[in-house]
Amino acid sequence: MPSRITARRHPAAVAALLAALVAAAPAPAPPTRVRLTNPVKITLEGVVIDAVAMLADNESIVVVGGKPHDPDDKDRSYEEVPPAGAIVNFRTKAVRAFTNGHKARIKGVSVSADGSRIVTVCSHLDPSVRVWNVKTAAPLPSLSLPQLEDSYAMYAVACLPGGSKVAVNDKGCIALLDTAGRDRRRDLKGEALEEDDTPDQLAVSPDGRFLACEVYRQKVVVWDIRSGKAIRKADLLPAGEDAKDWSLWHLAFTRDGKALLACLSGKEDDFRKGIEVKGAAAERRGMLLIDIASGKITPLNISHQIGTFGFALHSSGEWLATVGPSRPDKPPKGFNSGQIGELRIYHYTTRALSLRMQFDDGFFPSKVRFTPDGRKLVAVDVTGKLRAWDFTPPKK
Repeated sequence: MPSRITARRHPAAVAALLAALVAAAPAPAPPTRVRLTNPVKITLEGVVIDAVAMLADNESIVVVGGKPHDPDDKDRSYEEVPPAGAIVNFRTKAVRAFTNGHKARIKGVSVSADGSRIVTVCSHLDPSVRVWNVKTAAPLPSLSLPQLEDSYAMYAVACLPGGSKVAVNDKGCIALLDTAGRDRRRDLKGEALEEDDTPDQLAVSPDGRFLACEVYRQKVVVWDIRSGKAIRKADLLPAGEDAKDWSLWHLAFTRDGKALLACLSGKEDDFRKGIEVKGAAAERRGMLLIDIASGKITPLNISHQIGTFGFALHSSGEWLATVGPSRPDKPPKGFNSGQIGELRIYHYTTRALSLRMQFDDGFFPSKVRFTPDGRKLVAVDVTGKLRAWDFTPPKK
């Protein structure tokens, strides 16, 4: 520290030195321990879950998909199975079947910003947007969609904030539709989409300004909704890798709408066997942050050992929950698999791991969500198993 004499003779220099010392000193680490308490377990029989959305009541989730597919049934494709789904209340444990009038597997679901409507979409077997009135528990008039040319293509849907409009993917474009029937359809398309692109994984910024989608080969396109122009295209596929070996599992905007979060996993056949990805640098796996203005892709170095399948950002923006398979810390007796389902919670700013929970009972969560008020965390696996906990952040 400077002496008293130095301080008297050179006050400006001393002030600069002290400022430098303060700047160089590490900022105090924020509290990073969170708690999950009061676990609730619910199993839905005969439901394979493809999509989920939280309801505005802060205690319910809607899950949609289809009946289990028999792989030996060569005459019926994966999407041709009957629809299945449910609205699940974690406080009362009430389960209400929900298919919203669809005829085949339901592939997408979204809840309006005001919580009044549930919007669902299917596949080429049922080209329609179906709307459910949450208050009256009754369907509203549906909207027809053009038939997707690709029989393997699935519709995705995202509600836009501030009204009754939704975004739905279509062949070579994203359709903006008014579920109340007041406005005509408007399409987002252009050079950002190649001729054979069918967008997927739709996400809308909280302020309704931007819309993002995934296109083939792990590329992400961001649109300015008002102008209808594509303003950013980001390539997430690591250099030299085959797109067939990689999957972009989930997209979501940050709370300020200035960036996108994405989770990427590679070599699907390998991580099913419990083998880590070898063909790409570890920092390109797991969670990525895409800056909308610059297009810069920043690896967050957040990933499960084998793959990251889903994530959710807390309403405060402070906490990031992720789910995916990892290797078991302590393989249970009789355990003969190389992987185990895992939930992690990180402090978003510092990237510090706050909680890590492994499941040794066959629960493999692939989707995770916080309730709108941030007080509950819900994890879901494709086989119809659901878990919910009270989420308590540390005291500041």
